Amino acid sequence: MPWYDTQNKIETIVPGVQSTVLPGAPKGWLVPGDPGLPGAGTIPSTLAPTTYGNFAPRLGLAWSPNASDGILGKLFGGPGKTSIRAAAGIYYTAIQDAGLFVEVADAPYGLFWVSVAPVMFDQPFLTRADGSSQTQRFPFTLPVPGSAAKLPYGEHYNFSIQRELSSNMVMTLAYVGTEGHKLFAQYEANPGDANLCLSLRGSGVARGTLQCGPNQENAIFTRPDGSQVFGTRGPLGYNFGSNTYESTNANSAYNSFQATFERRASNLTFLAAYTFSKAMDNASGFSTMNFSNFHLSRALSSFDATHNFVISYNYALPFGAAGVLPKRLTLGWSLNGITRFATGFPIAISQSGDRSLTGAGGVDRPDYIGGLVITPDVRDTPNHQYFNKTAFTSEVLGAMGNANQRFFHGPGLNNWDIGLQKNTMVHESMSVQFRAEFFNAFEHAQFSNPSGSFTSGNFGRVTGAKAGRIGQMSLKFLW
Repeated sequence: MPWYDTQNKIETIVPGVQSTVLPGAPKGWLVPGDPGLPGAGTIPSTLAPTTYGNFAPRLGLAWSPNASDGILGKLFGGPGKTSIRAAAGIYYTAIQDAGLFVEVADAPYGLFWVSVAPVMFDQPFLTRADGSSQTQRFPFTLPVPGSAAKLPYGEHYNFSIQRELSSNMVMTLAYVGTEGHKLFAQYEANPGDANLCLSLRGSGVARGTLQCGPNQENAIFTRPDGSQVFGTRGPLGYNFGSNTYESTNANSAYNSFQATFERRASNLTFLAAYTFSKAMDNASGFSTMNFSNFHLSRALSSFDATHNFVISYNYALPFGAAGVLPKRLTLGWSLNGITRFATGFPIAISQSGDRSLTGAGGVDRPDYIGGLVITPDVRDTPNHQYFNKTAFTSEVLGAMGNANQRFFHGPGLNNWDIGLQKNTMVHESMSVQFRAEFFNAFEHAQFSNPSGSFTSGNFGRVTGAKAGRIGQMSLKFLW
């Protein structure tokens, strides 16, 4: 069931329908209990009705080949040695409530409006200094929303082969994928008109008056004939600044090859896993999509990592064979750890300064002209430059840069966390455990992503790294 407010202090838009709960509301602005579209009943407390008809089929198959002879017998290892599984399904999900926080204080239950000058307390649209009117803001005509709300859903699918290699070893190979549709995201609802702004420059404005430029979407301009233009934003217009629609227009795709190799034994246990994958979307982390074309925001997911290899292990050290020393000293030693080699996360490319003249999020990026050169080890490069700045140029004033927001990865990981452990029996019900642990044991430089902001002086530079070697020891008494 979708989220709802226990006090019904939420609103929705159904164009052309007048509220009966709040008769003074603008037509189309409705609250729970109001009439909806003909034949649809009243507006529910969840705003959108619970959709019981969403079809979400799921199918799973498992097969264990029983071939014992020939090529198939050798390939599958005989009866009971191999399992082949396949599954697919569609899964619906509710929009997360945390994302709806940006809708707090909408009229009539609240109001967020910043006056241009201090106002009278009892007449909040009159300027306190001189009594002039700042004009009445309500009621106003609501814009038609970009699309009807639709429930997010994902399509998940996988195929795996698991093979027993010996009595204590097993290997699994799998293809795993998922596609997300109608995911929760946001995009600018009141962008500036770049062409209008460009026309309000030079001879397009009266001599000596303000010319349009970056971050002036809500300024007032004077034409040569004396007429005024109140900002460049639309469709909400001059009285509103940057506002975003919340919508279910985002999509995602993840596909991967996954391999695991596991061994469980008294002396050596380990689990090795490798993933080769690619994840793409147009709104990672509830980011703002390009309002003019959602597809322009499609890029590598912020969490994408092409290669990821992780192995965890525990090895019982064979010091007990040294019969010269006391058993209490030589028994109980083990070496354990986690080792990871992985591709870094994508670098987010951006440009500040509103060169697009839209005053909107998710659109300003530099132009990519090619010739990208990446230097993974930046310890000896000038200024620790990870990629060359010359591959990018500033976006043209009034246009959106062509650089994809995430199309290459930052520095990767090469990390070893190692622990040495000693268990000593004091009594049959008492023992002492000593542990010495080292994180990033070989003190390999784990560089942070460089700045992807074209207007930053650190563009392309690595300016930080994860912690170096950290060691700690502990002593524990167990009974």
